[in-house]
Amino acid sequence: MINKTEKEAQKIGPINCDRKSLIGKLKRAKGISCPARAFRFSLSEDTYRTIANEAQRYEMSIRCAAKHKNIDLVKYYLDILKVLKDLTKEGFVQDAYEKSVRFINENIDEYCSEIMKKINRAFESQDGLREDDIREYKNAVEYIQAIHKQLGEHLQSGLVSSAALLQNIHIKLWERRHDLEGNDIYCPSVEIFLLNIYMLKAAFEELELDYCKSCKDFNDRFDVLVKSAHDFILTNEFNEVAEIILAIYKSSRVLKAHLSEKMEDKYRDTFVLLLNHLNSFSEKAEPILDKVRLNDNDVKTLNEYINILRSAKETSTLQDRFLTYEEMLKNGPGTLSDNFKNLNQIYNDFIEKIVKYFDQINIRIKELFEKNGDYALEQIEKLVSDMDTIRKIPEIEAKTSGTYYRTVENVRGYMQHLQKDAEQLLADMDKKSGSTNYSHFARSSSRLKNAEWINRVSPGAYETLMRCIREDLIGNAQKLEEQLQRLDFHLRHPKNVALAQDIIEKVESMKILERSVPDLEKYRDRILDWFRKIAQEAFDSIQKTFNLQGRDVYTLKQQLKELENIRNEYKSLHPAQKYLQEQEYSSIDQLNSEIEDVTKKLKADNDKEQAMKINRKEEINKLQVIIQRYMSITEKNSDKSRAKKPWPK
Repeated sequence: MINKTEKEAQKIGPINCDRKSLIGKLKRAKGISCPARAFRFSLSEDTYRTIANEAQRYEMSIRCAAKHKNIDLVKYYLDILKVLKDLTKEGFVQDAYEKSVRFINENIDEYCSEIMKKINRAFESQDGLREDDIREYKNAVEYIQAIHKQLGEHLQSGLVSSAALLQNIHIKLWERRHDLEGNDIYCPSVEIFLLNIYMLKAAFEELELDYCKSCKDFNDRFDVLVKSAHDFILTNEFNEVAEIILAIYKSSRVLKAHLSEKMEDKYRDTFVLLLNHLNSFSEKAEPILDKVRLNDNDVKTLNEYINILRSAKETSTLQDRFLTYEEMLKNGPGTLSDNFKNLNQIYNDFIEKIVKYFDQINIRIKELFEKNGDYALEQIEKLVSDMDTIRKIPEIEAKTSGTYYRTVENVRGYMQHLQKDAEQLLADMDKKSGSTNYSHFARSSSRLKNAEWINRVSPGAYETLMRCIREDLIGNAQKLEEQLQRLDFHLRHPKNVALAQDIIEKVESMKILERSVPDLEKYRDRILDWFRKIAQEAFDSIQKTFNLQGRDVYTLKQQLKELENIRNEYKSLHPAQKYLQEQEYSSIDQLNSEIEDVTKKLKADNDKEQAMKINRKEEINKLQVIIQRYMSITEKNSDKSRAKKPWPK
């Protein structure tokens, strides 16, 4: 540009100049490759200030309009600010525009966040959504849609969309459905949830599928509830049946506004199924009671029927359901059927068919006990259990008391006799040495396990007896262990080996009782381990004694050796007397005398050591005898199924 205007600036006047001459000059002139760099507008300070003020005013107007949610006004000022930005390309205008856009985005994000938090709180509240909440949320969705439509060219791509607001509703509905999965269908939360989604569906067509899905889910849950009632009826779980029937009744009232009126019919069908099930036991019992004599399976079956009907009758909540159903039948369009029976009537009719068979059961118990004695305990248990079942019926309790308690006393008397046998066996074991035969007692104890059922008729009797027997046997094992631990296994007391053998034989003879009293095995193992330990310690002590050097003998030998060395030095040195004096000896006679004394003492100690060796050899032989006797005892009495422990080397 400097070169082009060096001689004379070319003024272009498109209106007053010669157009032909102007066009010719422009054609002959060299073109400007970068017009944007060659031509620039310069702003005066007043113009700059005016534009800056306008840009700031537009920015504030946009903020104010955005806060009042006046989309048209926001668009008007935003368009002006964008034109001004594109025209001036000034940085402060660009900043004002970007700040305005950023403010709008933040304002919309904040608004959407608040509106979503508000409706989310309403979702989680006990009262649920109100119509005002839904109306406000719908306005927010429409507001976001209008913003995207009118301001889409200005706003950022990450702006919250109306779909996000609807997605929030979908998520909250899903969360509420998930939370309500663990709630009963008839709980107020379910009713509020269905009402809320019904209201939302009316405001947002997109939620029609959510409403239908929720209705289907609760309908499926209702069907599962009805099915579970059928299952519990067939398994005779009447507490659950009563709860589910009540739940079906309440749920049908909640769901009928959104589902079919047939929900109440399902309640009636469930109750009819329960009545038919309870009446079926009397029908099933008739062919059994037609028999002249009932076998064990028959009694077991009848007891099961009694338990089932008693359980139903004693379930207070089920009684309440019957009263409600009976009242509904009375007040309903039909009349109360003559065949309808309540729980007490069904139970009493069944009891009347069983009372006459009780005496036959008593006769069977008496015959079994007289014939088989304690071997019949298991069979008697079943029959007494049958008696217990029937005696729970107040109508027959007084008639069966004598026979029933005589049977119980016979069983208790046998158990007490078995305890006396155990005490006598332990007393006999203390009086004699060697093993004791516990076979008969072990068989009786094994059969006694079959009498644990006596606790049902005499609480604590079985535990008391078994505890006494167990304490007697364990106390005896403890006594044997203490006796063994008090024995001194030093070679000065060889008689203790025989006592230890007697203790081990007694403990081994009690091994047959370990099935009934498992703790006995622990004492038996401890006694054997103790004996092994003591014997090994004695053996190690003797072996260690033989390996020791006599300190006195060794010292004397060393002293003698030194004296002999001195004497040798004396003979080899001259003058000899001087050397003796250096060694603190006055004469050769003194030295010879000391050598003779040391020699005599060494000989005496050697003789003493030889005598000790002979004595220790005898002790080793005695200990070997003890070990051999112990090994023979353990091999004789150890069980073949028990792994043998290696003897310490």
